[in-house]
Amino acid sequence: MKVTSCSIYFFRVKISRHSIPPYLLRNLEVAKPFWIIDFIFEYLLKENNKAYFYTLLNKKLFMKKTLLLLLLLFPIIGSCQAVVFKNITESKNGFVGIGTKTPDAMLTVKGSIHTQEVLVDLDGAVAPDYVFETYFTGISSLKSDYRFLSLGEIETFIQKNHHLPKIPSAASLKEDGLSLKEMNLLLLEKIEELTLHTIEQQKQIDFLSEQIQLLKNE
Repeated sequence: MKVTSCSIYFFRVKISRHSIPPYLLRNLEVAKPFWIIDFIFEYLLKENNKAYFYTLLNKKLFMKKTLLLLLLLFPIIGSCQAVVFKNITESKNGFVGIGTKTPDAMLTVKGSIHTQEVLVDLDGAVAPDYVFETYFTGISSLKSDYRFLSLGEIETFIQKNHHLPKIPSAASLKEDGLSLKEMNLLLLEKIEELTLHTIEQQKQIDFLSEQIQLLKNE
C-alpha cells in the first residue's frame, strides 16, 4: 500500500473583487464587493510536488501551482488566515490518517478529537423500541428475534460470563475496541429493560404494601 504524507492548509480569505486578478475572477462567482471564501489547499508530496487548490465546493482555482506562489499571492489579493494540519497520510485506497501512517478507515486519528457535537447515522441499525414492543405486545416488528429476559435469567448469565447479555466482555473490548454506535444502542436497550424490571418491581411493592395494610386492618 502506497502511503503519501501531506499537510492540509485551511484558509479563510477576505477579498475585494476589485483586487482579484482577471484570470481568477473568471473562475469565481462574486456577488458582493467584499466577501469571505473558505479554501482548502492540499500540498501533497507526490506527483512531482504538484499542488492542488480547491474551494470547499470542490471547484478548482489553482492547479500545479507551487506552495510558494500561493503564499506570495494571498497577501496581494486579500487578508489570509491559515491553519496547517501536519502528519497526515493518504493511503492508496483513499483512507486518510492523522497521526498514523496506516489508516484502516475513511478517517483514522491516532490521538484525541475535540469537538462540540457528533451526529451518527443509524445506517441500518435499529433503535431499541423493540424492547417495549416485545414486552407489551409479545413480538416486535423492529426485531422479531428479541427476547426479554427475566432477572433470574440475567443473574444466571452474569454468574457464568461476568458481563451483561449482549454486552462485550472486557477481553473482547480490549482486543477489538468499542464501537460507539453499537455500544450506545446496546446501553439504551439495557436502560429500557431496566426500566421495565423497575416497573415490575414497583407493582410488586405496591401489591405487597396493600397486603400488609389489609393484614393490619384485620
